[in-house]
Amino acid sequence: MKIQYNQKNESDIVINFVFYDSKKIKDFIIKKNGYLTEDLENKIAYLYIDEKHANIDGLTKVIDSFASSIKRNYQINTESLTSHFDIYDALRILIMRLDFHSSVLFKKSIDDLKEVKKFKPQISLIINTFDEKHVDNYVKKIKTISNSVKSARFLQSMPENFLNSEQLAHYVAKDLKQIPEIQVTVFTKSNIEHLGMNLLLSVNKGSTHEPRVVILEYNGDPESKQKTVFVGKGITFDTGGVNTKGYHTEGMKYDMSGSVVAAFALKALAKLKAKVNAAAIMCITDNRSAGDASLPENVYQSMSKKW
Repeated sequence: MKIQYNQKNESDIVINFVFYDSKKIKDFIIKKNGYLTEDLENKIAYLYIDEKHANIDGLTKVIDSFASSIKRNYQINTESLTSHFDIYDALRILIMRLDFHSSVLFKKSIDDLKEVKKFKPQISLIINTFDEKHVDNYVKKIKTISNSVKSARFLQSMPENFLNSEQLAHYVAKDLKQIPEIQVTVFTKSNIEHLGMNLLLSVNKGSTHEPRVVILEYNGDPESKQKTVFVGKGITFDTGGVNTKGYHTEGMKYDMSGSVVAAFALKALAKLKAKVNAAAIMCITDNRSAGDASLPENVYQSMSKKW
């Protein structure tokens, strides 16, 4: 997605938002919520929004529907939203939702090459503003958050045989070590055993991969003693162990989502140089059945020494 200030590309169609109460709505515009009426001769289109959807949630739904069905390049005139929305709310929704639908997720098939070569429509945002610097800073902030969301979603989409516990820990550590403000610590299985983290080890007993704990720390406000810690569940695949989930295991690769959400939330804070102290802890393993897997009624001592 491109951001263009006070200019447009003459070759692409410009989209203007038209609301239910807009004055002088052209007769040929179809007044159905989310419907895009195109005037190809003049390279302009009109995206209609009814009264029910003229709010934050409604606009989000309209953008989601539009972004999932586009067939050509478009430019969105963001100023056409300002009759009903604050420009910053409008930009946040547009950037976050358009980026969401254009995200690259994991694929590994014979059709990958075809997907790369296939034409992918591009969306540009035209921003007409008297305060370009302030708006540009805001856009960069939203793009930073959006990039973290995309990174987390990409890892979520990866199957366990491409992203086991060891690989996930390595990927996140390598990525976030590039940010000087983030301190990265990775605990291997021996570290975890030494610390007595037996509950994590019990989940890992049936696995063919070692568990990992990744600790990420960002201190953006060293004068403050307050600190927020995100703890994310990092089960790269959850079969249920001995108490197997049977046919209900589809989608269990997403059981590591909490850990990557925590990690990339911290990355966004660091990139934005937020004045906060925060940390993210990723507890990573898979949960599967094997000869020495934990049994449902087994009892283990936790790191806090409680049974």
